[in-house]
Amino acid sequence: METTYSPAQVAHMTGASSSAVRNYATVYADHLSIGANPPKGKAKKFTTADVKLIAYVAQQTSPTGAGPTHETIKQQIAGGALDGFDGPSMVVPEPKQRGRKIGQTGTALATTQESFTHALGAVERLIAMGHEKEKELYDEVSRLNRQIGELQWQLGEATAMVDMLEKENERLKSEGQ
Repeated sequence: METTYSPAQVAHMTGASSSAVRNYATVYADHLSIGANPPKGKAKKFTTADVKLIAYVAQQTSPTGAGPTHETIKQQIAGGALDGFDGPSMVVPEPKQRGRKIGQTGTALATTQESFTHALGAVERLIAMGHEKEKELYDEVSRLNRQIGELQWQLGEATAMVDMLEKENERLKSEGQ
């Protein structure tokens, strides 16, 4: 039986946030195992191949939003980009102990700093996803504006044609009388 990983474990191994892992599982569902997108109420379980794909996607996405779109990444994956990708270390973190004992203040501080760093990374990835979506929307608005310009030009041509035909019709009527 193949080893499977939770979204939190995948997040730890890939450097992506847990929410990014869940989002990638939805966006890249066609490229992942069935366990990555189980029926409602079932826990997500990622295979080693799923973890490699998530790591690749996380690496491709840029915090500034300047990286490739999800569609481009899907094309790269379909083109065999994962074949040359090593993927993450498959070291799963040990479960964190809850609570503190005397003398563990340094450990708690390190854990807090690690949590903060992880949360900051998650925020940066969310910002990157927002920038990517903004770029996609900007591109779509630009495409629509070009289309509107073309339609306005066609309307102008059609209006000129109607005017010309009306004048020709008037001329023909006056000649026919």
